Amino acid sequence: MIKGFGLAALAFISLPLQAQQRPTTTTTLADTSMLPPIDPARALEAEVRVALNDLLANRTVSALQRLQWLASLPATSAPMGSTSETLRGRGDMLFLLAEAQYRLGMDSAFRANAQAVLSSGPARYAPLLQSQMLLSAYRTGDFARVADLVKGPAADQARGLAALVAGLAAYQLRNYPTAATKFAAAKSAGAPYAQYAEYMDVLTSLRADTTQTAAALARLEALAQTANGSFADQVRLTAAELAYETNAYDRAITFANAVTPSGGLAPLSLLTKAWAQYKNKDIAGAGQSFAAFADQYPQLPQRDEARLMAAQSLLQLGRTDDAARLFRMVTDSGRGEAQRLDAKSGDAVMNLARALVRARAAGLLFVNDPEMGKTLGLEETAGADPQILASVMTGTTPTLPQVEVARIISLNDLMQRYGSVNDSLGVTLPKRVLFAPPSANAAPTLFAQRSEAVMTADLDAAITSQRLRLATRNATLRLMQIRGLQQAMQGRADTVARLVARVDTTDSRLSGLLTSIDTTEARLRGALVTQVRNVPGGPAYVLSVRADSLRQRGQVPVGLDVESLVAARTDSLLNALPLFLLRDSVRIRLTQVRKNLADSRAAIQDADRLFAAVQTGQLTDTSASLTQLRSAQASAMERRTQAEAGLIAAVSSELTARATDLLALLQHDMQAAEFGTATAAFFNAIDQGRPAGTTTRTQGSSGSGAAANLTPTPSGRAPASTTTNAPSGTAAANKSTLAARAGTPPTQKK
Repeated sequence: MIKGFGLAALAFISLPLQAQQRPTTTTTLADTSMLPPIDPARALEAEVRVALNDLLANRTVSALQRLQWLASLPATSAPMGSTSETLRGRGDMLFLLAEAQYRLGMDSAFRANAQAVLSSGPARYAPLLQSQMLLSAYRTGDFARVADLVKGPAADQARGLAALVAGLAAYQLRNYPTAATKFAAAKSAGAPYAQYAEYMDVLTSLRADTTQTAAALARLEALAQTANGSFADQVRLTAAELAYETNAYDRAITFANAVTPSGGLAPLSLLTKAWAQYKNKDIAGAGQSFAAFADQYPQLPQRDEARLMAAQSLLQLGRTDDAARLFRMVTDSGRGEAQRLDAKSGDAVMNLARALVRARAAGLLFVNDPEMGKTLGLEETAGADPQILASVMTGTTPTLPQVEVARIISLNDLMQRYGSVNDSLGVTLPKRVLFAPPSANAAPTLFAQRSEAVMTADLDAAITSQRLRLATRNATLRLMQIRGLQQAMQGRADTVARLVARVDTTDSRLSGLLTSIDTTEARLRGALVTQVRNVPGGPAYVLSVRADSLRQRGQVPVGLDVESLVAARTDSLLNALPLFLLRDSVRIRLTQVRKNLADSRAAIQDADRLFAAVQTGQLTDTSASLTQLRSAQASAMERRTQAEAGLIAAVSSELTARATDLLALLQHDMQAAEFGTATAAFFNAIDQGRPAGTTTRTQGSSGSGAAANLTPTPSGRAPASTTTNAPSGTAAANKSTLAARAGTPPTQKK
């Protein structure tokens, strides 16, 4: 029974004991470590590949951050051997840095890095960089530099890009023979620059010979038939202006009617049509066109001019009451706007300038003649398309950029962009200030410099913010890993505690059984010793009786203890019993399990202390690094604030000058309106005093002629003394556009 109970108890604790049992012999392995040699060239290759992937995925700011960091590192030499040709080096890194800066409009930094690559190689980047340097110089208004760049070997002459840009630069510099030559070269290159080169060639020919208006008009008409989109509208509008200048009013009306009514060039085409109708003696049609312009485009500076001419037309048609109401409308609206443009509008000017700068829309103030569409908008990747960049980096196909003639920046773009800015403000200046022409003191070069400073500050702020976000995320991930390991160790500690509790429970249950087995063993030993010793004829009995004689005969060794021999024999018999064997095994295993659990608990406690120390160190390092990054971010934000303040001052000065000019124009228009009101009242009095049955004044009567002479000519579009377009003198300062000036619309005399 005792044996059966003991076996059952052993079966009960066998599983946990076996689970905790370890091998009796363990082999301690020596710690080994491998420290691979640092290969800076291959590290640079990997970083360049990551930056290239960011550029191809249009993650330009991320690529710029990585490349700027790589550029700040000391130069490393490529490894020797055949593999050195496959690794990208510092020249490739500087090329990608220049590409990122070109996309972001960082023209000064782009030129510096591009020159470094052109000087030191690789040579496969030269054609692409040369074409991009042309575009960069032109979009910043550095036309002399464009001329210098074109003098050198330009590999993309056959594509027409260099010829077109060189022609535009020569046109801006008023070097018309050179411009004509370059435009002819661009036309011979074919699409996509041929049509625009033809358009510019027509304007250049007019600059060279003002008597060739008929031929120029024929060329524009032919070009309008093949062109499409906004460019076709621009050609038709230019043709309408030219026809108006040559007194071909019917053709001017036809060209103006062909312009898309909902397009961005529709306002100027409608105004040109109105003046052509007025000069063509279509007074009624002109009045309707002038009124339509004033109603559809009240935000444009020519609104009051159009209303005055509409009232003038009504006056000439004998509709004196309607003319008087329209004249009074001009007076009332002008008086209201004049009050908003007086000396108390300083805060409004500053608020509007601040809103434009914060919305990054201040560059629209310097867009070159949006009414005529003289500014072309390009995407930021123009000349640096991902496909071209990938092919140039691999060196398989040195493709040159195929920059399409971009969309024309017109009044529609300005209206949409300004609308979002104005809606975010409360009381602002009249919107006509935004659409007014640049003032006489406009400084587009200063604006371009300060705008580039703001852009650089924006990039610095974006990069520092991104670094702070990444550092915060990485620190959070590391702390989460440490906390996860701590939780795992806590789980292991709980498991060990449960095992210790189970072992204690098992030990308490087995203690009584083992005590009973020990008692049984003692009883069995005593009984066996007594039995062996007292059995007559037994070995112990015979040995004890005949011990002396056996010793004398030498059959028993001297010093043999019979009692010890009996006891040893008894222990041998007892130890051979399975019950006592299992008892000893259970005790050994319990001792080993307790030792293993104690070692596990000590290891877990050591791990907890280690993780706590690592967490404390991580928190300390994170706090220091994040503090440094936050300081860098605050410095970047401060630099951006200072750059914005400089740009706001420049924009505020320009808005103030435009407000002054607009106020003078309003006063002139109000004087004309008051004079027109008096004139209408005068003729109304004459009409009321006319005898019954007398015919009222008509368009051809002498009264209408008098009325036409009484009203001052509005400050709108009237015949000019020239038949060509005047140059702008400067390119648009907006960094995201390529200013392609084709001349200003005809200058109209007041």
